[in-house]
Amino acid sequence: YPSAVDPARVLFGVVTGAAAIGAFVGAVVTPRMIRSIGYRTWPSIIAAQSAVIGVPLVILAGAFTNLGLLLAGAVSIGVAGQSVKVSADTLVQETIPDDFRGRVFAIFDMTNNIGLVAGVSAVAFLAPASGIAPVLYIGVAVVLLLVIAWYARSSRTWKLPVP
Repeated sequence: YPSAVDPARVLFGVVTGAAAIGAFVGAVVTPRMIRSIGYRTWPSIIAAQSAVIGVPLVILAGAFTNLGLLLAGAVSIGVAGQSVKVSADTLVQETIPDDFRGRVFAIFDMTNNIGLVAGVSAVAFLAPASGIAPVLYIGVAVVLLLVIAWYARSSRTWKLPVP
């Protein structure tokens, strides 16, 4: 066993824990927010906050080597990721007939997981070893905002259940 703990691994664990706390918060608040403001509005708002708050916090954390900013960014992104996932899962469960729900949910969940792994892999390959890549992270935020705009616009015509 090594005599010293690798500080990078400890830091990774702490940041992952912050994102997990955000995910927990997202799982807790999303059902109430969907009932309050709906399937169209909540995912758009919470995803947008991660693009305009979470990503800049991560960029600033790298620029100023500030753990507090990094943890706040991780929480912000964790809340958004889990909130959008819970919203989508609930929508699939409420709108797909029982005879097809299992198969549709399996494909939906698999597609979601592939997208998540592809995104993480792309950033891992494109970011430098230091992890400090503000242009890359700004690009991710811009793409996220474009997807949110598409979702907000296209979902106006969808017949969604009333929460």
